[in-house]
Amino acid sequence: MILFQGMVLIFSGVKGMLFGNVFANVSTMSWRGDFDRLLILPHRPIKLLLSSGFDLGSIGILLTGLCLTAGAGIELKLTVNALDVLLVLAGIFCGLLLFMAFLIFYCTLLIMVTKNNRVEEIINALFSFSGYPMEIFPRVMSVVLSTVLPFMVIAYFPSQVLLGRAAVSAVPGMLVCILLFGLSLWVWNLKLKQYTSVGG
Repeated sequence: MILFQGMVLIFSGVKGMLFGNVFANVSTMSWRGDFDRLLILPHRPIKLLLSSGFDLGSIGILLTGLCLTAGAGIELKLTVNALDVLLVLAGIFCGLLLFMAFLIFYCTLLIMVTKNNRVEEIINALFSFSGYPMEIFPRVMSVVLSTVLPFMVIAYFPSQVLLGRAAVSAVPGMLVCILLFGLSLWVWNLKLKQYTSVGG
């Protein structure tokens, strides 16, 4: 369980460092009507929006997660090889892709309507599912959380890899993360072409 919580904290730390301020920055930009200024810059607006969220304040969470994971690994006498490390990194990367997909959908919504009415809270609530092991959910819910909305890819899958358990079941979820990221970019580009002004 400590190993799993360590993986949860590692993901939370990385996510917070890379995208911790995106919600606040995008919401403020939408409210002030500053989005139009991004369109005249030589970079893609979505890159600027996502890169605006860097926050070193989450480094403590990341370091705590690394310490917990390392401590649990030593306690359990785990043997980790290069492939295991790659699979763990792949799980975290796919989790970040999934989070970016939700962020892009959020940004898309804010250029369509200026009021987000707790969308950020809904996204955070959905991602809280990644903080629980799959075994506590009913079978149908477990299938949903590992395939349709693959939050189990984030921490459960990497912890299972470190424990030496089968990880093939995570492949569909990882593919869904990639597909959702691609879909979010497609929707963003579609709505950006129709964009006239924030909220329109």
